Amino acid sequence: MLLILGSTVAAASPRVVVADADDDLRAAIVESLRPWHIDVVNAADPPTDRDAAADEARSADAGYVIWREGADLVVYDREHDRLEHRPGRAGTLDRIAAAAIALSVKTILRLPPLEDHPPIVAAVVVPPAVEDPLELRFTASSGSRFEYGLDGNIALRFGAAIAVRPWHDRDWRFAVIGDVGAPSGVDQGGFHGEWWNWGLLVGASWDHRIGDWELGPRLSLGIEHSSLNGTEKGMTRREESLLPALRGGLAVRRVFGAVSIGGELSLETLLGRDTYTAPNGMTQVFEIPPIGAVLSLVIGADVAP
Repeated sequence: MLLILGSTVAAASPRVVVADADDDLRAAIVESLRPWHIDVVNAADPPTDRDAAADEARSADAGYVIWREGADLVVYDREHDRLEHRPGRAGTLDRIAAAAIALSVKTILRLPPLEDHPPIVAAVVVPPAVEDPLELRFTASSGSRFEYGLDGNIALRFGAAIAVRPWHDRDWRFAVIGDVGAPSGVDQGGFHGEWWNWGLLVGASWDHRIGDWELGPRLSLGIEHSSLNGTEKGMTRREESLLPALRGGLAVRRVFGAVSIGGELSLETLLGRDTYTAPNGMTQVFEIPPIGAVLSLVIGADVAP
């Protein structure tokens, strides 16, 4: 009974002798034969011929002896008393070359399929799908601007902006903003005409979402161009000025999918002051208002390019 059991185990799990000095090749053969529970024994020197390989197999009680002769892979099959040569590679092997030769060993040994062994399933972590992090927002605005100063007035204001949201999981947006004011009449100090201005700014906003609503502060810095055109004592007069501007505000929007609509209140100050006088230098014609407040209706559309 013991002899029958021993022969059955030996047939199910044959022993293999690897007579090669390359460590990577031995390790690759051990790893490739592991699923079949094949015992791999190392030998110090490769056999010189088939008889020597047969002696090595009998002494180790192995079914196969594997070694290299030059660039050939040689396998001795003890059961059939035969040698089989396959193309290999001479010299010291890297891990990739050793794995390729070990694959040839599995083919030569004609191992049975692993039907009785459960498949080895590697745990694969699939990262969650990430939406496109880049988002653009195009906005258009229209409202009234109250300008405070010696020549304060109320005028219409129209604007447009494009903002980029570089991080989908954060509420920050960075924008380029342009707006223009409707002309307002100027009639004093002998000057008759109109004044209008436009601004170009860059800024940042923090637009926090609460349900279907979005609110947040914004801060921008840029330039404001002013133009005064008209006649003075029968002569044409044109004045232009370019001043740095600082603007801050708060916006509240209702979001409908990719479209939003709401209001924005912003305050602006000019970092400088220009005053125009009559030719006598004494009578003031116009002073660019240094402070402005704008209440606007804003419509926006979000696009993910």
